[in-house]
Amino acid sequence: MAKRFIVLSLAVIMLLSVVGLVACEENSAGTSGEVSLGGCKEIEKHETLYSLQEAYDLGFLSTEDLRSIAYYFHNGLEWVEVGFTLGWNEPGFDGYDSFAISNKDGSLARISYGSLELTDFVPIPKTPEALSAEMENAIKQTWADEMCLMGATSAKAENTTILGYYGTYNDFIIVGIAQSVWWGYLAWETIDEVVFSYTSVNSGSIRAWKQN
Repeated sequence: MAKRFIVLSLAVIMLLSVVGLVACEENSAGTSGEVSLGGCKEIEKHETLYSLQEAYDLGFLSTEDLRSIAYYFHNGLEWVEVGFTLGWNEPGFDGYDSFAISNKDGSLARISYGSLELTDFVPIPKTPEALSAEMENAIKQTWADEMCLMGATSAKAENTTILGYYGTYNDFIIVGIAQSVWWGYLAWETIDEVVFSYTSVNSGSIRAWKQN
């Protein structure tokens, strides 16, 4: 009886070991070193993808870089301020667009009134001049992974569109990205008084991407 119990116990242990080994192998093969989280790939947040504000705050982008990015984003135009107020309730400037300019601590500095115009600003040249299909696909995958982790679980690289390429600065590639399942967009963004005017949801989101 004791011998039968020992044999049975050994069989159970061997079976559990095989099941555990198979499970580990399947997990390793299915994730390639990444952990699945609700159908999304578990990635280190912003491992390669940053917002413009984050990239600027971390010292990856300079004010001159931002001006060049805005120049390419606005198709060769720059924001020109014609006047400002210190609050929305003050009389503004009719016929001009307006944007809130914030201080570095996030508080309101002023309301800027003006328009996008041709100026004599010379941007930093794009190097490379265009992105390869391989590079675009890598950026799309990173964006889709991040959107999935933020709640858009149906986000996929094939549903992601690169709307524009705005240059490479300190090895960071700057692109406009749109995702068909993403629901939010900015009307404008100001970073160190450099204005980015997002005219519609089709303007997507500008991101800084760096290949590891």
